Amino acid sequence: MTVARASYLAYLPIPGGDWRGGVPYPGDTLIGPADQYIKETEVQLIRGTGSLVVGTSASTVTLYNQMLHSTASGTPPAGMPSQVYPGPAASPDGTKCWHCHPSSNGTVTSFLEGRFHSSLSNYSATPGGAVTPLPQPSTSCTDCHGQMRPAGIVEKSGSDLQAMDHSAAFTSGTTVAQMNCASCHQQPGNTWTDGVFHALIGSATPSDCVVCHYPLMADAAKADVASGTRFAMKHASTQLAIQKCDTCHATALSMAKTTPVAASLWQGGALHAKVPAQPTLCLDCHSVSLPASATQSGVSYRFATGGTSSNASQWMTHSAPALAGKDCAVCHLADAKASGAVWSKMASFHAAMPGVASCSVCHGLGNGSTTPGTNNNLPSGLTNSSTLTTASSNPTTGVPAGTHDQINHADVNVIGRDCNACHTQLGPSNTPGIQGAEWAQASFHAKFTGPLIMNGTTGRCSNCHMNVKPGANYTAEDHSPFTNASGSQDCSSCHAWPGTGSAAAPNWLGAAGVPATVTLTGWSSGTSITSNTVTFAHPSPSYYTSCAQCHAGSNFSTIIDYNHDGLTSNVTINGVTTAAQPNLGTSKYDASTNPTFCVHCHNTGSPWISKTGLSFTITANTTSGSTTVTTASTAALTQGMTISGVGIPSTTTTTTTFTANTASGSTTVTTASPVTLSAGTVISGPGIPPNDTVATSVNSATSFILTAVATATATGVTLTATRTTPLTVTIKSITSSTAFVVSSAANATATGTTLTVTHFRIRQAAIGNHGGSTNGEDCTSCHYVGGNERLTPPTLGVFGTGSISGN
Repeated sequence: MTVARASYLAYLPIPGGDWRGGVPYPGDTLIGPADQYIKETEVQLIRGTGSLVVGTSASTVTLYNQMLHSTASGTPPAGMPSQVYPGPAASPDGTKCWHCHPSSNGTVTSFLEGRFHSSLSNYSATPGGAVTPLPQPSTSCTDCHGQMRPAGIVEKSGSDLQAMDHSAAFTSGTTVAQMNCASCHQQPGNTWTDGVFHALIGSATPSDCVVCHYPLMADAAKADVASGTRFAMKHASTQLAIQKCDTCHATALSMAKTTPVAASLWQGGALHAKVPAQPTLCLDCHSVSLPASATQSGVSYRFATGGTSSNASQWMTHSAPALAGKDCAVCHLADAKASGAVWSKMASFHAAMPGVASCSVCHGLGNGSTTPGTNNNLPSGLTNSSTLTTASSNPTTGVPAGTHDQINHADVNVIGRDCNACHTQLGPSNTPGIQGAEWAQASFHAKFTGPLIMNGTTGRCSNCHMNVKPGANYTAEDHSPFTNASGSQDCSSCHAWPGTGSAAAPNWLGAAGVPATVTLTGWSSGTSITSNTVTFAHPSPSYYTSCAQCHAGSNFSTIIDYNHDGLTSNVTINGVTTAAQPNLGTSKYDASTNPTFCVHCHNTGSPWISKTGLSFTITANTTSGSTTVTTASTAALTQGMTISGVGIPSTTTTTTTFTANTASGSTTVTTASPVTLSAGTVISGPGIPPNDTVATSVNSATSFILTAVATATATGVTLTATRTTPLTVTIKSITSSTAFVVSSAANATATGTTLTVTHFRIRQAAIGNHGGSTNGEDCTSCHYVGGNERLTPPTLGVFGTGSISGN
């Protein structure tokens, strides 16, 4: 017979099926079948700096059962009864094999399916004889099962509450690897899942809990505990510099012998009181301790004036952008203590965080408060600055020596800016004169950028500077009528910062009252420039309530409105005094009695006094159905201004009805009498689709076209035409310092509504050469009272009056 190398014929019966891979009696060599194994998940620890565990990884491993039939010295392995010992490797006893391997009447039928532990439980001296169990091995399990010891952490029943590292060490220096498996696993040959560790190790003490219990530490749902806003313990936090469970959980080891096993057995832990060194980072556990709103520290600054019960101690907002990504320890590191630990209200933020960009998020209205002086560090009302006013340097002013300039933080020029726009001191100071008065180290005007808002109400010099108003003995100018009342004449009508001084040394000198005359020159708009220079008297104070009615802010060289008062006195045109004063169109132009005047200002392309659409807002109250509107002050308002906002109608609706006929499927509608309809007018009634509109305008016609076809044929039905058009509402009159009348009644009752008011814009015609006139000829040649081309002269001193019509 010839056979190929490594090829065998199958001769039966041969245990295993053929001769391939055949081995003799294994004796002292571990051996086991490929189909006897267990699979399990093992967890490996990942360590970082200082060997602290920072994470885990997991893998599935296969552990195979093996069998040692004899020791190398030819004796039975420890715990193997002699009744089943198959003998040494050199001289096996084949009569014992049937006890463990499948057999028939004492003859082995397969050596692949050996079962050692069950053969002891079911031992009989002879095949089919009486069962007389033999004892299970209690020592030297590793002779057979050493290779089954898990290399990583395994969890009983898949629970991290019962995790075990079989390489864990004891304080004695020994390890779990040196223990016999049966110390913990007491169902040999049955299962490995019965392991119990702490209850069965007696007085032995594990040296490191983490090697087994880190998976539980990382299980936030079981391990992490919270106590309101005090803490939320994060056991897996890398901010903890220690990973030694028994440091904080002193009773956990003794409780480990208790059943049932539960996370509550770890309760009673204490971190700060037990650790040898306090943590240097806090946020992982104390993010719940961050205050949700601004809190007040124990650091207090004094206010010379403007102090309240809640603005002296400094406020702090822990959600400020400057703290994003910062740990509590930046300021509160010293607060971590073994006993008596509290969040100190004396921790210095500015010392730990220099160069902060914004102050108001903690100290001003940016911290969630709404009123200066209440729950913020703004003064209430007026407070002294560190600057002595120059007004006290002149004894005749009556301003006492040592008087400081004051500031009101509610003024519109102040409240919208960050504290650091004026204030220079960051945090507490130990410097004499500054200590305790840190907020007083500030300068408003020298640091202010952009034009001041001088609106006569929320933006006024007198909001801050009434304490330096000259007294009755100051004879250069009587200041007694001036107050800080909203809408009254303000310091800014005469004074401009820095007076005759500089930013470093300002004063109140150089004031200029209302000029006697006004000179207009070089107006520009579009591509044309007025070539005329016109001078006339400044309007009388009796015809205006605030400079803001004609001027934008403190820029008095810009005119945004005009009431024509003053045009009948001190008039010069290009330096020449007119022979007679202009009468503004009350009669036809005459060189001697009504000299050329209109076109000197209102020539083609001029800005015609008013800047187009210059607007501002007011806070007001409206009542539905009423034309009266109330506000804090009407000083800056003028008759003729347009007004809009909540409570003020913006459209008007007109409705008419007529008799008509419709035809289903047709867009043509016929009417019983002529109608005038504009395109877009909504038509409704029988046979008309919803929201259908007139497609093309008609004038006195007996038919019109719809946008959509009629849905039904109807004769002699009543149709309704609804036309909605834009509505411009204007100020008709100003009845008091706090009330005015509008041209259309309010459509809603609104309190504290924001309304937009826009200066009246004079609607100029393209004058030039038109309608037979000569370029440069005065308007009053054609447009005058009683003439064919109508003109309504402006009422002197009344804003928004005067109109012209015709060619």
